Amino acid sequence: GMDSLPKPKGIELLPYVMGKYRHEPDINANPYHKGNSWGGNVGLDAKFALSDFTLDMTINPDYGQVELDPSVMNLTAYETFYDEKRPFFLEGKHILDFANGGDMMFYTRRIGASPSYSPRNIDNVNSFAETKENVPIIGALKLTGTNKRGLTIGVIESVTARSSAKVMRDGVESKDVVEPL
Repeated sequence: GMDSLPKPKGIELLPYVMGKYRHEPDINANPYHKGNSWGGNVGLDAKFALSDFTLDMTINPDYGQVELDPSVMNLTAYETFYDEKRPFFLEGKHILDFANGGDMMFYTRRIGASPSYSPRNIDNVNSFAETKENVPIIGALKLTGTNKRGLTIGVIESVTARSSAKVMRDGVESKDVVEPL
């Protein structure tokens, strides 16, 4: 039958280059709103077939093409949990899903999410801040597969960048750490 077919061995590399243009309306006296800005990014997704296991890797991933989350008004003190839609974290998700009775041990949406902290006392009159929407993911590795005895294994590791916000208070610029490494 189909069970005796050999597993394909190989390497899959998927580089990307992305450019972006951003137009923001001018906000009076805010030194961080430049109106128009250009930017770009490069990254790589890779997949390595290793006998019974697969090693997935992503360097500087871009998830700009991922479907947006639905709008939710959360008036509670608890975090809103969204479904994972990023391809790197979706593939093999069932292996890392430990949901038993509604408890969640591992929530991948926190990786590369909005910064944990925000600069304090920003009033957009005498004080302004330039923050990032998301914490950049430097890279991530994932090893998944099933050994010959039927044991399914999944290991994931990711590293996000240390993020700072430029802050100007009464004409003096400083940097506040909004997400440590």
